Amino acid sequence: MESWYLGDMDAVERAYPNFRAERYRNKATFRNPDNCNAKEELRKILPNLQQIGSARAIAPHMDISENKSTSFQQFINGLNRFLEINLR
Repeated sequence: MESWYLGDMDAVERAYPNFRAERYRNKATFRNPDNCNAKEELRKILPNLQQIGSARAIAPHMDISENKSTSFQQFINGLNRFLEINLR
């Protein structure tokens, strides 16, 4: 899940106003958040990270259409397909 948060640096910044997304957004490590050790990288940039608390803080700010995480996009696409099939 941490790669999902790194896929939307703006959501992290909205949840943690002292975090500056522009410092990290274009770094090679974060261009494809699914290819890094996201949990470790997130702990480096947010030392006070708490697994549940941070999830609750970041998730409401996430933009599902702009998230750079491939695994997040696959999850959203799968969820949309599931809902299409089951809501017919």
